[in-house]
Amino acid sequence: MFAPKSWPDGYHDTFGDTGVDLHEFKKVGEIRQFREGRGRSVKIGGTTIAVFRRGDRFYAFGDRCVHMGASLADGTLVGETVQCSWHGWQYDLKTGQSESKEWACIPIYEVRVKGDEVYVGLPEADAEKSR
Repeated sequence: MFAPKSWPDGYHDTFGDTGVDLHEFKKVGEIRQFREGRGRSVKIGGTTIAVFRRGDRFYAFGDRCVHMGASLADGTLVGETVQCSWHGWQYDLKTGQSESKEWACIPIYEVRVKGDEVYVGLPEADAEKSR
């Protein structure tokens, strides 16, 4: 996994190793802008991402359900999954894998917090699109 040898003071990883080569992180807001257990849709370049807050942890993933394209930011957290508000499809928060459809998966993004600011890491290809 690509990452700087050390992050500046105040950074902490709220998600862990996603197995994705990260190119750069983009600020998506301040902690206070993310309501507990509620999703927020953010756009970085051409990539739309759903960001959820649960306690002091943040989760970020592609904001479209692969079933019919509903915004997952409108969904709800159920255990260790996000549930689509349209038809109840669920995706694992750590892997993006659908709970019921082996072929269905959403992209997962790493989240870092510096002070009161929330950053989402984009894979290199997505980071290039956001410039």
